[in-house]
Amino acid sequence: MGGHYANRYRPATGFANRSVYCADLTALIVRGRERLAEDLDRLRGTPAEAA
Repeated sequence: MGGHYANRYRPATGFANRSVYCADLTALIVRGRERLAEDLDRLRGTPAEAA
């Protein structure tokens, strides 16, 4: 359950909800991790598939 605490509030369940941004945040984090791995592989001189 990520996202800003106040954005997760729902009258029926309080704050025990996922953020409306969870899918977008996940996509951003995954892409950032992929990009970082690609850059590190390039700097090390190894192909990204082998890492």
